[in-house]
Amino acid sequence: MSEQVTGETRMVGSSGESVSRPKFQLAPSGDYQLKIQTEKAEIRCADGDDSVPYVSFRVTGTFGDEAKKFSVFPMLRLKTKPEKDGNAAWKKGNQALGLARAAGVEFSVPVIDYTTRAGNTYEILDPHAVLQWLKGLDGQEVQGHIKNQKQPAGSTYPDKNEIAYFIESGNNNAF
Repeated sequence: MSEQVTGETRMVGSSGESVSRPKFQLAPSGDYQLKIQTEKAEIRCADGDDSVPYVSFRVTGTFGDEAKKFSVFPMLRLKTKPEKDGNAAWKKGNQALGLARAAGVEFSVPVIDYTTRAGNTYEILDPHAVLQWLKGLDGQEVQGHIKNQKQPAGSTYPDKNEIAYFIESGNNNAF
């Protein structure tokens, strides 16, 4: 097959161009039915020398009369040491224990010692066990309260939805 080019040829390039980012409409803050999706769930770790792993996954929901879809990408934190508020991160309403209660399932995983690149050792939930547990929830629907997270002025990141807390199954009592 032969191609024939007609008219003027013009060039495009990266010089002086800005990258466009899609504009997503945030779901309004409120309670939603959320579907757990674990096909891309993974164990991740921030870049800092004293960072510990976490488990990331996706939940989806819809809002509005037109049933607009939205996604939230929670991260399950794994440290067992109580934080400033006296609670370990994993026990909070938007973490593993909150998710387990919302899904109506048991959460039981081993605790391991994890040494960071900085040489500090922390007790954390075994990330591989948490990931395996989470994958068992794939496709399940849970109730959750979504809030809007505004980014600081001048941030290059867009505002986003995040899970404030999961709602325990069988009632409307939040954690």
